[in-house]
Amino acid sequence: ANGGTTSPLNGSYQFKDGSVMGGFIDCVIYGDGEEAAKQFVEVVREGKEKGLSKAEILESCHGRVEGFYEPDKYVHTYDGKGTLLSVEPLSDKYEFPVHRATVTNLDNVRTMEEKVLPYTGDGASVDVAIAGSVGCIGSAGWGSCSFCREGSEGPYRERSVGKVMDALDKATRNQGTKEVSFFSLN
Repeated sequence: ANGGTTSPLNGSYQFKDGSVMGGFIDCVIYGDGEEAAKQFVEVVREGKEKGLSKAEILESCHGRVEGFYEPDKYVHTYDGKGTLLSVEPLSDKYEFPVHRATVTNLDNVRTMEEKVLPYTGDGASVDVAIAGSVGCIGSAGWGSCSFCREGSEGPYRERSVGKVMDALDKATRNQGTKEVSFFSLN
């Protein structure tokens, strides 16, 4: 993660003056959320049915939810300038490094062709966006782009042409739009 995302996602934070701010995020799902979020919701539902506390529910997510990271279960070490130097799990039962959740087959996750489009009142068209691929093609063995500064942590995956066409058809039927943007997430 870059500097802009590291601080809010790492639990406790040590400021330059040495003071420490306690964690303010219970957990993070690292990576693709389409399947991991469903896993998380299922574990929470089961925990609530059993009458478990929030801490017990979060504990039960370890090993059951892909990409699950609970900042309070790791020791974060900083230098005197607030730069994160290391992260160590408090116990071997907490995954480290946390492996990103990855959707391997994009055809198994829904696209945004059924979302509600806002009414702008000015007659302006609102585009529908449909992702055809996710990840960096360089990670698929095609080399890397000389202009890319961000890179990608995930493998390259494509949605099948049939699924893209189905999403296009649903978007134009369900949302009344005639304009669709295709994009790729890396």
